[in-house]
Amino acid sequence: MFVEKLINHWKKSNVYSPPGDLFLIEQMLKSKNIQLPDDFKHLYRFVGGPTEEDSEFFYFYPPEELATMGSLFSLSKNDQFYDVVVFVDYMQSSWWYGFKMTDDGYQIGIISSKDRFKVITNSLSDFINLYVEDSGILYNWE
Repeated sequence: MFVEKLINHWKKSNVYSPPGDLFLIEQMLKSKNIQLPDDFKHLYRFVGGPTEEDSEFFYFYPPEELATMGSLFSLSKNDQFYDVVVFVDYMQSSWWYGFKMTDDGYQIGIISSKDRFKVITNSLSDFINLYVEDSGILYNWE
């Protein structure tokens, strides 16, 4: 299971944080107009995010820190990336990872600037595997 893999990875890195109150988290996300795919909801039932960056400088946002590209980059509501939800920061805002909802699910991509979203997977489980394996795919933002 991808959640267990992530928890074990974070525990080895000494950055694991337990989950917060899911009801409060859902209310807060609703106020930000952020909807999570089911596998993201499943993830946040077991983790609160890391306590800090890991050894590779990835910082997974805890659910209360999730933001859209619209709010992060002050994009206009009609911008194609306005609703992309940012959930990971790499190297203190060198770039980010986010997901955007599609008609048949969602896509996870690398966000290297306010006008760039490079799709790398359509599965949180795949993303977690890439992350734990420290795959080069995660660093190819061009």
